[in-house]
Amino acid sequence: MRAPEGPSTLRDLVEGLAQHGDRPALLHVHAGKAEALSYAEIGARALSLAGALAARGIKPGDTVLMFGPNGHDWVVVRLALGALGAIAAALDDLTTDEELKVLVPDSGARLAFCAAAHATRLAAVDGDLTLVTLDPAEGLPRWTDWAAGEKGELPPIRPEDPMMLVTTSGTTGRPKSFLLTHANVLHNVRALAGQGIVTREDRALLPLPLHHVYPLTVGILAPFTLGTSVVLPESVTGPHLVAALQEARCTVMIAVPRLYAALLNGLMARVRQQPWLKRRIFKALFAISLFLRRRFRLRVGRRLFGSIHKNLAPDLWLMASGGAAFEAELIWPLEALGWQVLSGWGLAETASILTNNHRNRARIGTEGFLLPGAELRVAEPDER
Repeated sequence: MRAPEGPSTLRDLVEGLAQHGDRPALLHVHAGKAEALSYAEIGARALSLAGALAARGIKPGDTVLMFGPNGHDWVVVRLALGALGAIAAALDDLTTDEELKVLVPDSGARLAFCAAAHATRLAAVDGDLTLVTLDPAEGLPRWTDWAAGEKGELPPIRPEDPMMLVTTSGTTGRPKSFLLTHANVLHNVRALAGQGIVTREDRALLPLPLHHVYPLTVGILAPFTLGTSVVLPESVTGPHLVAALQEARCTVMIAVPRLYAALLNGLMARVRQQPWLKRRIFKALFAISLFLRRRFRLRVGRRLFGSIHKNLAPDLWLMASGGAAFEAELIWPLEALGWQVLSGWGLAETASILTNNHRNRARIGTEGFLLPGAELRVAEPDER
C-alpha cells in the first residue's frame, strides 16, 4: 500500500498552516481560561523565526537544543527549526543536571532555546552555548527578539534530511541517540491524517511532553495537517485536565494508558462514595453496557452515564493512546462508560506509530493495523 499524499518535509507543513487561517491551532489553558494562537499566526511566527535563524548563519543539518515546558513558544520554535531544516534536539523539561552533562555535549549543539529557568543550568554545562529563551529573561534574548531581526532566504531541504535528534534511555546504560528524517516523521503524519479518525472540527487535548516523538507526531503535526485545534493543559493533574477538557470543549484526548487508568480509577472511586442504591444502579447499568458493547458491539454508555460525561467532558468521544501497552482489561470499562478507545503501537525509531486501530474498525486487545507504506515482520512468533 502506498502512503497517502501530503507534506514531505516539515517546511511544507509549516508553509501550509496559513490555509487554515484564523482557526485556533493551539489553545493553552491557564487558570481555567484558554489562550488561543491561530494557524495563520503560528505559521507566520515560525517562518519569521526560521528566516531570522538563516540570516544568523544557522543552516540545515545544524543541531539546536530545545529545553523547556509545553507551550505556544515551544511549538513555534520547534516548527521554525523544522522549516529551516535544522536538527532539533529536544530535552525533557525534567532533565537533571547530571543528565545535561551527558546530553548537551553529545548533541553537538552550539545554540539552545530554553526556558528562562533553565538558562543558568545550561550555561554551567557549556559556557560557549548561545542561549535564547522561550519566555522573558533578564540579560538574555528571547526567541521573539531574534524573530524580529533580519531575514535570510531558507535554503532547500529534502525529505531524506535529518529533522530531529532523539535520545532514549533504552533499558540499561548510557542514553542512546538516533536521527529521524523529515521522511520518517511526515510519513507517519500523512498516514494518520489520511485515516479520517480525527477531523478539523475536533479539538484534541494533549497532556504529554512534546519532547517525545509520539506526542509531537500524533498530537501536533498530524492535527496541524488537518486544521484540528490542539489543547495544552496547565499540567497533567486531574483538576487541570478536567478544566482543559471542559473549557476547550475537547472531543479527543491523546494520552498514554497510565493517564487513562488514573482517570478510570478516579471515576470508580467517586462511584464507591455514592449511597448504596446509586452504587447498585451504576453496577447494573455498567454490566448491561459492557455486555452490549462486547457481545453486540453496541454503544449505549454515553446515554446510560450521561451525568458522568456532562461533569467530566461533555464533548469527549475519543481516547487515543500510545507509548505503552494498553491492556484490554482497561479499555473495556472505558468503552462501557461510553468512550471510543483507539490504541496503537510503535517505537520512537518508527516516528512513532507503526500500527494502530481505526475508527469503527478497532480490535480491542490488539494494536490494530499496519500503517500504509510500512512493513512489519514478527520474529520468532508464538506457536498458535
